[in-house]
Amino acid sequence: DPAPTIDNIFAGPVTLNEGTYSQYTYQTSGASYDVNQLTPLGALYAASQIGGFTYDVTDKKMTDSGILMLDNIRDPAGEWSYNYTKVKDPATGQTIETWAWTCMVNGVILDDYNSPTTDGLNIRQLVDGDEVIFYYGDSKLAGYSITDSIAQVKIQVNSGVIPTDWSIVLDGAKTMTVSKAYFEQGLAHAHQEY
Repeated sequence: DPAPTIDNIFAGPVTLNEGTYSQYTYQTSGASYDVNQLTPLGALYAASQIGGFTYDVTDKKMTDSGILMLDNIRDPAGEWSYNYTKVKDPATGQTIETWAWTCMVNGVILDDYNSPTTDGLNIRQLVDGDEVIFYYGDSKLAGYSITDSIAQVKIQVNSGVIPTDWSIVLDGAKTMTVSKAYFEQGLAHAHQEY
């Protein structure tokens, strides 16, 4: 089978900072939650602000697992949507297709449902340089992967967090490691007269 045509809803960088934003849930409770920006859900929020799309989050697993789950991503004008949908066999009532969003961070699929404390979209911590990809397709397909998806949101995370400590290596005629403290000490004494 040929690979499906992929709708690239968003592809680009976002800057995430320390702190939270308020995430509304369209179902189950309709409540809002404070979500850390440096999470996959925080990255999706930032991408939606830049890309002009909307998304729907449910808190159906908040009480027992502490996680928010992504159901839908859509165009605010209603021209397109990729919604969580189960297709059932009319004769048996068995689910034969499950169209859903999957999240991958740096090539590793997050399993928020079975590993909520580490993989929850509102829990998994991101760092500068992480790649977050949300992809949509029929997750019931045998061997389902990103190559089977029909829509994607690709996010490169730029952290607005300033490192508290660092060092650089100068490599030339001599090799020297300069710490942040040594560098700042040199700057402080640079304009003093001796």
